[in-house]
Amino acid sequence: MDIRRFNLLKKPSGLRPSLSVGLLAMIVLALPALALAEDYMRTGSYTGDGTNSHSITGLGFTPDMVIVKAGISRHSSIKTTGMEAGKSKRLADDRPLDPDRIISLDADGFTLGNHDSTNMNGEQYYWVAMKSVSGSVTVGQYVGDGSSNRTVSVPGVSPDAVIVLPKDLDFPVYRHQDMDLYEGYRLDGGGLVHEQSRWCERYY
Repeated sequence: MDIRRFNLLKKPSGLRPSLSVGLLAMIVLALPALALAEDYMRTGSYTGDGTNSHSITGLGFTPDMVIVKAGISRHSSIKTTGMEAGKSKRLADDRPLDPDRIISLDADGFTLGNHDSTNMNGEQYYWVAMKSVSGSVTVGQYVGDGSSNRTVSVPGVSPDAVIVLPKDLDFPVYRHQDMDLYEGYRLDGGGLVHEQSRWCERYY
C-alpha cells in the first residue's frame, strides 16, 4: 500500500510547548507533478489601491492558497482554505493570523484588505495562487496534540515538500525531501531548525 504522509516532532519543553497544541495549516507539494499542473497554478502582479476590498480575478479556479509579496520591503502574506475569514498568515516571525491582508479566496481569484503589506495605494505586488489537485498539491489543516513523531496522512500526494503554518504565535516552517533527517527551514529567514521544528521524514 502506498502510504502518503509526513511525520512531526514535538518541540522541546523549553521552546513554548503549548504552541505544539493548536490549529495548524499545511501545504503539501509533489514538485515534479506540480510542474505539469498549469491549470492549477497562476502567478501575476497588481497595483495596490488602498481599499479594503481590492479583488484580483481571472484565475480560472478557486485558489486553495495565495501568497502575496510587495515590491518594497514588506513581509509576504499567505492565506489558505480553512484559515479564519478575513485573516491570513504573515510569513515572518512568530505571529498569529493577521487581519486586512488577504481577506478571502474567491471563485475566480482572491480579495485583499487595506494593509500596506498587500494593498498600499500605488505600490506594486506579486502573487502566486494554487488549487489543490490530486498528485500535486494538498492544502489542509490539523490540530496539534503536542506528541512527538506524529504522522499526518496526506491523501493523494507523496510529499516532496511541506509547509506548516501555525495559527497562533509560532513561525512557519518548510521542509524539502532532500534535507537531512529532522531538518526544516523557518520561512521568516530565521534559518535552519532541527528537532524544534516538529519535522521528521516523509514516507511512501
